[in-house]
Amino acid sequence: FSDSVLYRLVSAGPTGNTKEAAKTSLGVLRLEYGYPPIPGDIDHPNSFPYSVVYRQVPGLTFELAQSGGLPDDVRAAFLNAIRDLEKLGVFGITGDCGFMANYQRFVADSTTACPVFMSSL
Repeated sequence: FSDSVLYRLVSAGPTGNTKEAAKTSLGVLRLEYGYPPIPGDIDHPNSFPYSVVYRQVPGLTFELAQSGGLPDDVRAAFLNAIRDLEKLGVFGITGDCGFMANYQRFVADSTTACPVFMSSL
């Protein structure tokens, strides 16, 4: 699709149904990190010409992502966030931090419904 066709497809169907809207949404797994994102940042919903659904992974800090560690509690939180995005029917799942590349295999192996690209790096 060209960008204009994708934009028309995405913007043409808001019915108030979150699950239906998510079918044209990107799923973003977020670090547990609070900052005010600005337009252009992956965590700012107006950075894309389509809708984005965010799910924070409790316990997944920048430092943990940097190390690639995955304690049991964070693993469970990751799985909950992935399942939530899958239930919404997002068209793909990515992460909001380059170090989430450390979790590419884990997330890809944990999802059944969509492509996974945890980092653009």
